[in-house]
Amino acid sequence: MSLQIVCPLPANLSQIVATTCAEHFGQIVKIAFQRVGSPFTDVTDETEWDAALGASNATTITITDFLENLVIPGGEAITEGGDDNSTLFGQALVVGKGQVTVEGRFRGITAASKSSMEQFVSESSIFNQLGVYLINEFGQVISSDVPAGGVTAIPFPIQSFFIGDVDNQGYNTHNLNMFSWNFVGGWGDAFRIDTLSWNILAK
Repeated sequence: MSLQIVCPLPANLSQIVATTCAEHFGQIVKIAFQRVGSPFTDVTDETEWDAALGASNATTITITDFLENLVIPGGEAITEGGDDNSTLFGQALVVGKGQVTVEGRFRGITAASKSSMEQFVSESSIFNQLGVYLINEFGQVISSDVPAGGVTAIPFPIQSFFIGDVDNQGYNTHNLNMFSWNFVGGWGDAFRIDTLSWNILAK
């Protein structure tokens, strides 16, 4: 993602917003997929979830089996120059944020389950088409906090979803299917963590 420079600069530095209560994602154990553009009015409402899980239109949502080892790296700066003649005083210039590749795996899923997730390859090939809600070990839903028009939350848009074939290492091992997708740089600049009054992990 390209870096947007604020210009002209404000008269003074603004104060850093203090963290009064720490926020942590915890272990992500399930993912919910939904097309971007059809978010919930209230992401905590079980009735809305049930309607979306049973829908056959753009609002459809689908939840994975339990997964493991999901890792979301912090991402890196895209820079230009640095210790050479291409920039003033040889200083590296930050020109953008790199995309973030998320990786995880499923253990022991069926061939039918794996094949059904192949749909996300095509869906995620179109920019801003497919999104994900992250569901952690506590049954909390982590989503993008971009309220507008009565909407409380939207899924995080993803690109380049991929799920691999069975990885089997033989004796005393389980079948694994690795998967990955990309977040654009800055994907987590506005997130929310919602605690539900019902058990989404049972869906």
